[in-house]
Amino acid sequence: MKIAILILIILLNLNIEAQDFKKLVDSTYDFIPHKMSKEEQQKIFPKLDNFFNLVIEDTSKYLPLLRFELNEKGHKPYFYYDGAHLLMMLNKDKTYDDNLIIKSFKKSDLNDLNPKVFTSLLTNLSLRGANTTDLAIEVLKDTNFSFYVPEHSLLFNQGYCISYILLPLDPILYTSKLIDIFSYLPDVSKKAVITTLWFSFSCKGDKFLNTIKENRTFSKEIIDYTSTLLSMKKVDENTQNIMSKLYGNSLDRIWIDSFDSFSDEAISNIDYVTRMRRQTESCR
Repeated sequence: MKIAILILIILLNLNIEAQDFKKLVDSTYDFIPHKMSKEEQQKIFPKLDNFFNLVIEDTSKYLPLLRFELNEKGHKPYFYYDGAHLLMMLNKDKTYDDNLIIKSFKKSDLNDLNPKVFTSLLTNLSLRGANTTDLAIEVLKDTNFSFYVPEHSLLFNQGYCISYILLPLDPILYTSKLIDIFSYLPDVSKKAVITTLWFSFSCKGDKFLNTIKENRTFSKEIIDYTSTLLSMKKVDENTQNIMSKLYGNSLDRIWIDSFDSFSDEAISNIDYVTRMRRQTESCR
């Protein structure tokens, strides 16, 4: 009897903790960032910091509660982004929560998010093997999704963002989905898909790109852009020697290392690896 009572008390306490945490989530994340001014956003940072610190300081207690609320419906969209971001920070190289993180990101609102930070998070998820294809497709729906990198005077456009998110993955995970939605996309997003498929150098992707060149239902801009990529010049021997001295001979290493930064150099390296593979290897 005493054991049963003890178990009941424990369960009641757990339920109270869960209810208290739910209330904390809803009182902390009671806003919609893109509907607020910068001044208003600045004022909410302290309570977000307090929430993060609470979870970080007692992960054994609060991580299970955080996971539970991320799985629940009914919270403001920004909680699902910020909570998943926190979960990702705490997991670091551990991947067992990646599916929950992706599921939570899907429930967020892109209008609330910093494109640079979100692209970085999704790229990191892809690099550790999580399938981010559906999230990349959400990004494709936002033609304004881009960010500026002042230190490189570089506009990181939607095409680069999609490429960074998807290229660390096996092309089999995303190629068919990109092809399926291609016709329904505006030209800006079509170019993002074309860029990604060209970089990925898959047989199915290349076959599709070649059909675009002959399809007069697409705009001249799309046809010309595809044709330009498919007719890119080979990498000359001098460039190959320079790249080998700078980065070594491993194309795979150059490829993976490129996703560590948002820069014109990184984009150039991805382009270099793509062109080298296209002139020395068969499509995948």
